[in-house]
Amino acid sequence: MATKLLVVGAFPSKELVVYGGIVTTCQILQTSSLANQFELITIDSTQISNPPPNLLKRSFIATQRSYQFIKVLFENRLDVAIIFVSSGLSLLEKCFMAAILRRLRIPVFLFPRHGGIITKVQNSKIQRIWISFLMKRSTHILCQGKSWKDFAVEILKFPPENCPIVHNWSATPDLLAIGQKRKLLKKKVLVRLLFLGWLEQNKGIFELLEACRSLASIYNFELYVAGGGRAESDARSFVLNNNLEKRVHFIGWISAEEKIKMLKNSDILVLPSWNEGFPNSIIEAMAAKIAVVVTAVGSIPSLLSDRVEACLVSPKNPPELTSVLAELIADEKFRVKLSERGHYFAAKTFSTEIGIQKLINEIDVAVSQFKVNS
Repeated sequence: MATKLLVVGAFPSKELVVYGGIVTTCQILQTSSLANQFELITIDSTQISNPPPNLLKRSFIATQRSYQFIKVLFENRLDVAIIFVSSGLSLLEKCFMAAILRRLRIPVFLFPRHGGIITKVQNSKIQRIWISFLMKRSTHILCQGKSWKDFAVEILKFPPENCPIVHNWSATPDLLAIGQKRKLLKKKVLVRLLFLGWLEQNKGIFELLEACRSLASIYNFELYVAGGGRAESDARSFVLNNNLEKRVHFIGWISAEEKIKMLKNSDILVLPSWNEGFPNSIIEAMAAKIAVVVTAVGSIPSLLSDRVEACLVSPKNPPELTSVLAELIADEKFRVKLSERGHYFAAKTFSTEIGIQKLINEIDVAVSQFKVNS
């Protein structure tokens, strides 16, 4: 009988158009070798809008999800669970699920994907106590990198063997194939920059637009902004007020097929977020052999070396971002080297095959240990 694996994550219905890294990660899970090895049972916990709906509506949705969770427990003899968690109320709800699963002697892996959790713990003693209490309801923590493992061991006091590092598995064969086929040694007349993600102030969109304003009179480039959010109106106003309409193009949220086309045609991905975990967009860009400029936040500096796999810059620092982008636009040889090293690193670290197999191994170990100890 196949091992029954519950995954609580982003599994939106086809009628609901939802974007984000966790959606992509969960979609890959459903089509990977993991789905062949385990009997997958899924619960969708996707945030239905950005900004989030009001507290009353969120509470109603969480109640519906809790009912579905209890129903799954009654109808299935689960062997193991993976729960994707973010910060805020999502963390409270997911850790409540983890506590029930642990009480039922079911190993449960929390998979935190939001770098803001670590930031909150570092900045507030109350948050440290509260978040530590919640996350200790699980039996294991899946860590995207060393910074998460250090957090799980040093702050949450998990045994090191119960917080394995499982890198993001978003470097799919299709994306790696784009990188393998890309021809980088032809002279670029126009360099294309890409911003891929939520248009929110904390994603650094305004720092990027400031950099574009500084570069516009000197270099030949265009920026394509793929995404949407609360800062979109202000970002568009900034572009109009600074005569950047020929440089900056807002294309909104794009489908998976459109994203592939954008990755094929882009030269530099720029993600100047104030805080992150380890975004899918970085991995997708490196897999497609695109040079990456990203802020040194979250798990990023523990995985990427500055000017080796990517260029790392300080958050909220438009002059530094401007300087790095200027160098990459002007110096084609450096841009090509960065792209090639990033592609190699993505293939050996973030490939779907490697990541999923590591995850399968960790699940098997946890299930075996719980059976022995039961």
